[in-house]
Amino acid sequence: MEETRDEEIDAERLATRILDNDGDTWLLIGLTEGATAVLTYNRLMNSIIRTPIERDSPDGNGRRQIDRRRTEGQVLESAQQLGQEYFDWVHPRYRWVFDAEYLTD
Repeated sequence: MEETRDEEIDAERLATRILDNDGDTWLLIGLTEGATAVLTYNRLMNSIIRTPIERDSPDGNGRRQIDRRRTEGQVLESAQQLGQEYFDWVHPRYRWVFDAEYLTD
């Protein structure tokens, strides 16, 4: 069950702050619906990580793997399986996977 928030979080502002950690080891995928968590791809562990957001910042203690043994190319498939409605904000490197011409049935 997803937690509810007493205050709204600006997903784009939060994403901008999180982008500072986007790079060599971690690739930002996006923010989940309601900006309750951030999804990243860990290149060292080849896994997708969901990290809860607490008070406008990621809570590393609550981090967990949601998809293991994924190559970087398979991240696209995982994002499609979660669906566009799962995200409040998607990093520009992954937005195109939700275009109709790239969706798989």
